Amino acid sequence: MLRPYWQLCIDTPLLSFCEYYLSLPSDLKIQIKQMQGLSELGSPQQRLMEVVRRDKDIREFFSYYLEDIINYREGTLRNMSKLYRDVLKSSKAIKKIIA
Repeated sequence: MLRPYWQLCIDTPLLSFCEYYLSLPSDLKIQIKQMQGLSELGSPQQRLMEVVRRDKDIREFFSYYLEDIINYREGTLRNMSKLYRDVLKSSKAIKKIIA
């Protein structure tokens, strides 16, 4: 889990990090605090699954996206299998000609 920014400033000898953080605009500091708060909500995968569960549009997008990936993989597998069979047939034909 990420430590809050103030613990980083206290616990680490990296004064340059603290100075850098303190020099940031306040709106950026707020964003950093919010991002640290997100880590308390679970892992990125857990947060994504929660969003997918709650949002119909995102769920449909992921469903279509995954369907496209599956179709692509199946098509690639078919093409590679056909190519492999063609290579085997031609190598057998060459062996017959040579023998």
